[in-house]
Amino acid sequence: MTGATGEYYFRTIKPVPYPGRTRHIHFAIKARGHEKFTTQCYVDGEPQNERDGVLNNIKDAKAKKSVIIPFVPLKDSRAAELTARFDIVLGFTPQA
Repeated sequence: MTGATGEYYFRTIKPVPYPGRTRHIHFAIKARGHEKFTTQCYVDGEPQNERDGVLNNIKDAKAKKSVIIPFVPLKDSRAAELTARFDIVLGFTPQA
């Protein structure tokens, strides 16, 4: 769900790696009148990032860096929670 200006937040557990993949979170975004857009973000500093085929298939260095996100301790958390920020910006051409 998003707010009126498109912001979103959610709570989850820190993703775990599985065979052949590093830690990551999938996002699927659907805007009225447009195809679903799917992307994912990765945990900065995760050792398995270097071996992840999907992540390393991103050849543009700037694009690759944009999906590797720092997960940092949440201030004043008593449960050792982490927080991360992953901005997703979609640009649409107006439909006729």
